[in-house]
Amino acid sequence: MKTVFFAGRSSSLLRFNRELIEEIVKNGHLVECIAPDNECEESLKKLGAQHTQIEFNRSSINPFKGLSVIRKLSEFFKEKNFDAYYGFTAAPATYGVLAAKRA
Repeated sequence: MKTVFFAGRSSSLLRFNRELIEEIVKNGHLVECIAPDNECEESLKKLGAQHTQIEFNRSSINPFKGLSVIRKLSEFFKEKNFDAYYGFTAAPATYGVLAAKRA
């Protein structure tokens, strides 16, 4: 099973989901973490997760930038063929769900 996590900051992935990521990896599944920064990339890799940086502005209200993020995520989801999506905080949850549906 392949699971993707999407957060507004990579540090949030570690702070709020470390145990869940560890458990999923421990059970032999692939975890991909997406964030607009890579400050915690090494820590995520130590957990056994992959990390991908996809640029987006968490506080932007520009609909064209939002559509661009959805398009990038949708292409990424199609390429990787994920089974499960977990997005938390407003922007990642919204963009990710729309992209996952589109993919």
